[in-house]
Amino acid sequence: LFRSLAVVEGSCQLTMAQVRGRALQMMARHSASRCLIIFDYLQRAAHGGAYEQARQNVSALAGELRDLSNRLNSPVLALSSQNRSAGGYGNGLGSAALDSLKESGDLEYSADTVWFLKRTDRMVQDPARAVDLVVAKNRYGPSDFTIPLIFRPDRGQLREVAP
Repeated sequence: LFRSLAVVEGSCQLTMAQVRGRALQMMARHSASRCLIIFDYLQRAAHGGAYEQARQNVSALAGELRDLSNRLNSPVLALSSQNRSAGGYGNGLGSAALDSLKESGDLEYSADTVWFLKRTDRMVQDPARAVDLVVAKNRYGPSDFTIPLIFRPDRGQLREVAP
């Protein structure tokens, strides 16, 4: 499985042409018609963009990633930071709300789905951590639901809670 994994370090100098080129190389190497692009993370890559405001740079980058996804007929998982709970973002409680996306306006609009990982107070045994995967937006199906997960930092493992 790891032979088919390609890592391209993100930076503000990375272009969409470079990301597209690397994806096409990997697709050709593995005779695949699609790939998964994980983009980590929007705000860092948008830093130093063409616009004066970070929000405009993030918006432009989100649009470029959406175009890339459409051109390659492949999903793009773009990681984004959130605003802190201060100032009323995310309902002021650090919740998994769309308005908590940092430089959020166009991210809310552009994304087909938006998921949040959120700490929860469910009881689990150390070193495990209880988290919820909150589906805040899903253009192609249901949203506003939560999937309980267990994170094991000692194993780098995230799994669904058994029913």
